[in-house]
Amino acid sequence: MSQSRTLRVILFLLVFSCPAVNAQTPGFPKASTDSLMKKLRQVIEKEHLPGLMIAMVTKDSHFSAGLGYADIQQHLKVDVHTQFHLASITKFFVAIGIQKLIATGKLHLNDPLRIIAPEIPFTNPWESTHPVRLVHLLEHTAGFEDIELSKMVHTSGIPLEGLQAVQSVQHSLNARWKPGQMMSYSNPGYVVLGYLLEKASGLPWDQYLNQVILRPLKMDHTLFDRDGKKLPFYAQGYNFTNKAFTSLPLYGPSGNGAAGSLVSTASDLTKFMRSLVHADRAAELLGEHDQVQMETIHSTLASQKGLQTGYALGNELFPNNHKLTFRGHNGKGKALAPGYSLTAKRG
Repeated sequence: MSQSRTLRVILFLLVFSCPAVNAQTPGFPKASTDSLMKKLRQVIEKEHLPGLMIAMVTKDSHFSAGLGYADIQQHLKVDVHTQFHLASITKFFVAIGIQKLIATGKLHLNDPLRIIAPEIPFTNPWESTHPVRLVHLLEHTAGFEDIELSKMVHTSGIPLEGLQAVQSVQHSLNARWKPGQMMSYSNPGYVVLGYLLEKASGLPWDQYLNQVILRPLKMDHTLFDRDGKKLPFYAQGYNFTNKAFTSLPLYGPSGNGAAGSLVSTASDLTKFMRSLVHADRAAELLGEHDQVQMETIHSTLASQKGLQTGYALGNELFPNNHKLTFRGHNGKGKALAPGYSLTAKRG
């Protein structure tokens, strides 16, 4: 049976940190975007948010803008070129990189981790019957623990690389139940995936993603912040306490950064999302089959019974709206709360 698939809209909303700056509206009615920005101004004022960036994309139109301030002390406003730390949204990019290697036959979803990378230090009491597989890392179903509090940040300013990065989180790489049963979020699992990207591609994981995602889409202001050093166009993170904003320091990510080091702009994210809705066939990241595979949950007991709610390959289904079902990823870090979501209609 043939299947038609239409992605109707993707909304990328970064609630970070109040006039709109550098708004772009090809195809979106100005009255609609003006109304949206007015409501967002009310939200950031009510919630005490220094600033925000937004990008919306359909197959035919896109809109991006900034509100408020990227740096209060320097009176720098958010615009479409302000660089925001995207935290765990990095995982979606890593998963795309893995999927592209699967598409070329260099990796397979069911590859056992012990076979493709025997040097990885992990424990699994059920390895002989229920081995940890590549798909389990992607869907957080390996049973691994999340990052230890003492390992959440890396403060030396020198990025960890290769096997050393994996070893830095190995205390979390212990299967607590048979892999492939249930989802339990594990940042260290994506540190392992970063290592696997390197082993399969022959490049550092961030350079590989730059080669297969960022450069083809001309995402020239997007990078992976692996050392925690502030750059001029970074949005500053803040806490709001006692009716005042307090700036917070930047820090390096845990492990190799593959779980949460992506930095991007509204302008670049527009390019990324246009590729997902197939607005530009010349700049597609994934074919139809690969994209459907990434949106499919493969490994949980629930998915084996037909339930497709939860975490797939680097993205998650959020059935929390009775009118629309959203798919995407969120993140939290450096006093930022990013997220992207899309609505999809299949028929």
